[in-house]
Amino acid sequence: VLVQSADKLVTSGLWSCTAGKFQWVFSWDEFVHILDGEVVISEEGGETYTLNPGDFAHFPLGLKTKWHVPNFVKKAFPIRTLEPSTF
Repeated sequence: VLVQSADKLVTSGLWSCTAGKFQWVFSWDEFVHILDGEVVISEEGGETYTLNPGDFAHFPLGLKTKWHVPNFVKKAFPIRTLEPSTF
C-alpha cells in the first residue's frame, strides 16, 4: 500500500507475484496497470485476457477469475471498497 484515502475506502499500491495459478474473487472494484511480466486472467464463464507491461484493466466487485502467472507479474493498483479497508 502506497497511499490510502482518509475514509479508507480508496487504496493504491503495488503488488507482485511469482509463477503460479490461483482463483480470485474481487471483493472490491480494482483498476490495474501492469508494470512488468505477464498474467493470463480468465473470467468465470467469460473471456480470457493476457495482460503485459503497459496494459490497463478494470475488475468489478464480485468478478470471479482464474489467474495464471507464467513467470512474474508486477502491477500498480487503486481499489475502491464498500467498507473501510484494513490494509
